[in-house]
Amino acid sequence: MWYGIIIFGLMVICLILYFVFEKKLKTPTIVSELLIKNYNTKLSKLSKKLKKLNIEFSFDQYKSFVKPKVLTEENLKHNITVVEKIKTNYEVLNQIKQTKNVEQLKNELKKLKKDCEIYEFKDELKINNKNNKYLEIFNVKKEKLNFENQKFFGSQTGFIINEKYIFLGNSLAYVIDQKNIFCSYFSDFIIKIIKNSEKIDKNNENYYKNGLIYSFFIKLKHDEFETKAIVNQKSLEKLLDAKIKNSEE
Repeated sequence: MWYGIIIFGLMVICLILYFVFEKKLKTPTIVSELLIKNYNTKLSKLSKKLKKLNIEFSFDQYKSFVKPKVLTEENLKHNITVVEKIKTNYEVLNQIKQTKNVEQLKNELKKLKKDCEIYEFKDELKINNKNNKYLEIFNVKKEKLNFENQKFFGSQTGFIINEKYIFLGNSLAYVIDQKNIFCSYFSDFIIKIIKNSEKIDKNNENYYKNGLIYSFFIKLKHDEFETKAIVNQKSLEKLLDAKIKNSEE
């Protein structure tokens, strides 16, 4: 009897958690408001204005909408590209709002970007870039995106560099700026490691016996980051030295 009551109680708790989670998934967020609702509202107002001026305009070609997709590197790249398109369209819409001349208005319309379909994900991107180990050696902070960004960019763990989320794909770095989604981008990246020629001063409060200082650099399209680490493990020294040697060849 008690066993049945316990099972029933657990089922009720699971159902409550399920509905809470589902509701959270469907709850509008700042990001979805910016990329979908607010954007489409501005686009709709423009459409009505153009209709009064007898200017042909296809709202559906420019509107933003969500489509569920499996997360792949290409689909992640697609979403960042769409964010860039919507950013451009916001700028055009603001410019149109100030434009009174019909010809100028038509010229601004030509700048609008089409195909703003956004993919929604419920999984994570599983790519283990070999460069991740260097960021880990240098204790670069690891973190997942906040919940509202996970829907559009995945729930995989990345690195926090210059207060931005960085995920290293097979050949590109994906940068999500959670403070300003429109500053997100993807780019090539260069990683460089430098080994100091001198041992650490024993008077230094961070002194480790036989430790060496290594410097780490990463360069992206819009960001650069540098940090240092004290390495006193032979296996790590060997790994970093090999990276330095390969970079010099």
